[in-house]
Amino acid sequence: MASHKPDEEKLQATFEPVKLDYAVFRWMKRIGWICLASSFGTLLIVGLSVLFFRRSYAALYWALRSGWLVLRLSAAVQVIGQAILLVALSYWVTAVLAEVYFLKFVGAAVIAALTGVVLLFVAIFSRVEDALQVEGEILSESDAPTLWKRVREMAQMLNTAPPDQIIAGVEPSFFVTEHTVKIGVARMYQGRTLYLSLPLLKVLGAEEAEAVLGHELAHFSGQDAFWSRKIGPLRAKFALYLQHLGAGFTSMVAHFMHLFWKLYMFSISQLSRSREFRADQIGADLVSKEAVKRALLKITCYCEYSAGTESTILNQETFNRKLDLASGLERGYPAFVEKFVRSDRSKREEVPHPFDSHPPLADRLTHIGFEAEAALHDPTIRQAVADSWYPSISLAPGVEDRLWKKHLARLEYVHRRLKRR
Repeated sequence: MASHKPDEEKLQATFEPVKLDYAVFRWMKRIGWICLASSFGTLLIVGLSVLFFRRSYAALYWALRSGWLVLRLSAAVQVIGQAILLVALSYWVTAVLAEVYFLKFVGAAVIAALTGVVLLFVAIFSRVEDALQVEGEILSESDAPTLWKRVREMAQMLNTAPPDQIIAGVEPSFFVTEHTVKIGVARMYQGRTLYLSLPLLKVLGAEEAEAVLGHELAHFSGQDAFWSRKIGPLRAKFALYLQHLGAGFTSMVAHFMHLFWKLYMFSISQLSRSREFRADQIGADLVSKEAVKRALLKITCYCEYSAGTESTILNQETFNRKLDLASGLERGYPAFVEKFVRSDRSKREEVPHPFDSHPPLADRLTHIGFEAEAALHDPTIRQAVADSWYPSISLAPGVEDRLWKKHLARLEYVHRRLKRR
């Protein structure tokens, strides 16, 4: 049947009734081999790109970009090829085994195949929102001239450009980003952004806060924020792609692509942690190791304390609308510090971050030259803060009051949703 020799034509004519069946089976076999070959080819190409993942953020970006293209092409081959096989087998499996076929079964296979192809194209052409939504308010130089001056001085010491804007908020985190930042519904800010936590500024001494600022500015000087902005959209597109392919028979393809996703996320996590160690060291060089140590302890403690407090609020049967969360956190923090330093779990805590994966507290302390157990018993972290950057921000009390009200409203919304389940 496969021969093109003239002397085979007479023999082939005797098989004319099954010629179409032979062609169908032959192409099913070819499609199967094409799918398998694309799978192995993708594993080889993507596997080679993974070898370069951990060299730098630049290598990570280009590996993801090239791997993302290869994976999309491979997924298209897989989905279309398997859709054809699904429809063909829905007829031939029953036809061969039971000499009967079911139109409803074939119809269901056609619908599933078309759905898979549609999901593929939806995944390919879906757009992602790259702007980072932040709850906070812009601090102008007139609002915090002393703080802005110090930030500029530290940026100059690191030979890097200062942030274009500083945002003050109530989230227990400090971070920098070069992503487009969105505040509220329509206010968009481009360039370099530094986010300051007003509640944390109250528990950090001036030197400790400067050590944190040095750490964050180090992410600018090392181009960590730059590459994070470049990598961010690719990560978001990849995650959305997997989400679209996770339904129906295309989930098989999604599982295959998930392998690369896991390798990539593992690599970026490892690289991100090494960059955190670098930023900690720069913060220590700019200010002091002691200041970095105390800042790490206080921020880690406050993050756990804040998260635990909000979890308790959300688990209550009723929501107290008159709750003064800001004052409650301030009053309860000293007692929580005593509990935190005695906990074995504290050494494994990681500071949450919108972009990066932070190493455990014990590893960060070790990297700057401190033993975790001894550092946790440093009496200075229990003492009241004598000096702080908070008073130098003229609008801080008003900003904090407005943002805590919004934050409490969000907690109430989440509490209401949880109780409906």
